[in-house]
Amino acid sequence: MSANVRINNLRDLLYRPPERSVWLEICRTIHDWPRGDDLDVAMDYSKQLLDRWPDDARKALGSWFNTSAEGYNRLWPLVRSLEFYFEGLQDQGAMALAASKRLRHITHLSLPLNNIGPDGAMALARSPHLGRLRWLDLSVNEIDDDSALELLRSPMMKHLTSLNLQKNRLSEHGASALARCPELSRLTALHLAGNPIAESGRQALKNSPHLTPKARESLFKRV
Repeated sequence: MSANVRINNLRDLLYRPPERSVWLEICRTIHDWPRGDDLDVAMDYSKQLLDRWPDDARKALGSWFNTSAEGYNRLWPLVRSLEFYFEGLQDQGAMALAASKRLRHITHLSLPLNNIGPDGAMALARSPHLGRLRWLDLSVNEIDDDSALELLRSPMMKHLTSLNLQKNRLSEHGASALARCPELSRLTALHLAGNPIAESGRQALKNSPHLTPKARESLFKRV
């Protein structure tokens, strides 16, 4: 197949609606592209047209992260969303993610049900590769007060607008500390249902001057 035919086929895919099947076909096309056969043109064209897609539609498969094959490495500049659901990452896995340059384009990161504790959450908060992150789901893990505060206050999380910490280990003390954080003002969604937060902590959050109306509505609603 000639380079022109490959480019035309890729163009056809990129102009289709942003559906999961289309995304995976785009990724397969880039993965299989012969090295040097206008690959740079294909990548630049893909980056340009995929900017019209919602970020959460540009989701990597977890298996891509665990391979160093060249074809998969090509895909990471196109990826905006990554999910590991109930895969037993624990702190060590979260630390490996935090240290990976592959995350530098990620805006949506979902890590529910992975037994991630304070050390893993701290590593994510301090990662130099998560500066574009806007949406973070760490529900059903083992995150405590201090690590939740670190996530909210981290300079690397300055673009974060949605934070899901449902069913973790936050207490009323952590909730009260969160309520005093000016960084709350950037969140449009904050999910804390299922944490052992006493009424005093709940009230502190609900009355926080830094909490946006949208985030206040989401506080203790299960998602």
